[in-house]
Amino acid sequence: MAGAIGVSDEVRSRIVQAAEGNALFVEQLHAYVTEVSAEALESVPPSIEALLASRLDRLEPSERTLLERAAIVGKDFRRAAVLHLSPPEELAGLDSGFRALERKGLVHAVRPTALEEETLRFHHVLIRDVSYAGVTKELRADLHARHAAWLDQRSESDELIGYHLEQAHRYLTELRPGDAAVPQLAVRAGAKLAAAGIRAWKRADTSATVNLLGRAVALLPAESDDRAELLCELGIAQRWLGDFKGAETTLTQAIETASAMRDRRVELRSRIELAHAHLFSESEPSADALLELAEKAIPIFEELGDDRALGRTWRHVGFIRGGMQGRLADWQEAAERALTHYRRSGWSASGCLAELAAALFYGPTRVPEAEQRCEELLHEATDRAGRANVLAFMAGLKALGGGVEEGRRLVLEAATTYEEIGEVYALANNSGRVLSRIEMLAGDAAAAERTSRRCCETFERVHDRAALSSQTAELADALYAQARYEEAESWLELAEKSAPRDDVNAQYSWRRVKAKLLARTGSPGRGEELAVQATRLAGETDALNDYAVVLLDLAEVLRLADRPDEAAGYVEQAMDLFERKGNVVSTIAARSLLDQLSVA
Repeated sequence: MAGAIGVSDEVRSRIVQAAEGNALFVEQLHAYVTEVSAEALESVPPSIEALLASRLDRLEPSERTLLERAAIVGKDFRRAAVLHLSPPEELAGLDSGFRALERKGLVHAVRPTALEEETLRFHHVLIRDVSYAGVTKELRADLHARHAAWLDQRSESDELIGYHLEQAHRYLTELRPGDAAVPQLAVRAGAKLAAAGIRAWKRADTSATVNLLGRAVALLPAESDDRAELLCELGIAQRWLGDFKGAETTLTQAIETASAMRDRRVELRSRIELAHAHLFSESEPSADALLELAEKAIPIFEELGDDRALGRTWRHVGFIRGGMQGRLADWQEAAERALTHYRRSGWSASGCLAELAAALFYGPTRVPEAEQRCEELLHEATDRAGRANVLAFMAGLKALGGGVEEGRRLVLEAATTYEEIGEVYALANNSGRVLSRIEMLAGDAAAAERTSRRCCETFERVHDRAALSSQTAELADALYAQARYEEAESWLELAEKSAPRDDVNAQYSWRRVKAKLLARTGSPGRGEELAVQATRLAGETDALNDYAVVLLDLAEVLRLADRPDEAAGYVEQAMDLFERKGNVVSTIAARSLLDQLSVA
């Protein structure tokens, strides 16, 4: 047993037995026995925390006080920070106190570099926690506030300063809620956390944004000038993390707060964001309502030079034009405009990059030109999220052009990034949806099924009805390709029920697959009717690939009805669309199908 020098074999054995394999317990028991006596093992404290508390109780008062001040700072603490928290009369004994704590194995020095101040570290985080627990709330409030002031003087991070002010506010509120210092601490803490949260948001660290802004708005008073806009940003971040319900609640608060403050700009911003959130959750969301708000707000934002609001608004307009109405060229144009405003505003453009890359993948831009633009966007990405957003759709373009394996590699790289940075929704909506298409393109319907199932689980969990409808239709198509018709039918029921009225993609997606099922299960007339409806809907869009797939499904319905000549005509139309897009893989498959129909 390391460090057990100075105790007998019998005591060593009893220590190991009492510690039950816990290395920290072994170490602290040995120190405890060394400090007290071997007989102390007869009444070993029942837990490591109790054992540490017992050791700390035996420290000299000056050593215990020194350890408690260090605990306020954190597991790692600078000597100068503890020096600042100590009264003048105790400064002379500070270094001897640290040496005593080091000898007792409670702290140890961290090797400093040439640029760092002398830093020490608690030997284990539990030692820090037990030391902190021994500090009264009154003293905690005072020490946290004083340490925050010291950090502020040294221009340390807003997040760290905000944390210590937040703790000071917490304890003072518990002790003396009527104290005049309570609201002052709240404002100072909220301002620091808000600044840190906005900085995290600008670098696309969404999880940190939600954490920091959530704490900031909880501290700031209702009449604070910035609170409404912070609530708006928090709601956007919550939605991006997949918390649709929380986002709607927060955005509603933002609208109410901005209205009470007579801040028309932030009120319009928040109303637009809430209308966008409703597109994903309401039973009958209104895209027109958002477009009307945007038409009213854009001139106001332009007059005020609010690039942040303009960027967000153009993104939403683009999504409706492309993601819902199927006008992908319009989506691409709106996303390019949004990207310009994002660059001017200094915010992370990762979301813009995702929407622009999606418009390039799903829309009419030919594959070679779309790939080239995605290469440019990769160079413009300033964070991991932005790079992943481009890679996900670039992967789909690679696959369309014939590089299926390269597409798989890129989309999995994007997915890995999303997992590492906690972007659960993007994992499904970007890389997941593209991967399911790549697998269908490669003829691996089972792999497409697995991916689609995971995407559907996410969309259902976050109540994104539009994405759920479209993806369950694709899941049903993967099941249809495996001749699992009953399963496909059950998923199509969900797709039809979830499809928003205004979402053209969702409306033609479930119809095209259900048409094939009906044709196979004895209702060819109804199947053809649905297939024609899907063709008409898709034909109003410039989603060339999707329109071509819908035409192939109509051809399948006609083939099953033993009408090969008519089917061949639609396959020819589909092949023409695939060629216009530059979809090499699907063009080859359509030509093969045309040959089969010619033989028939």
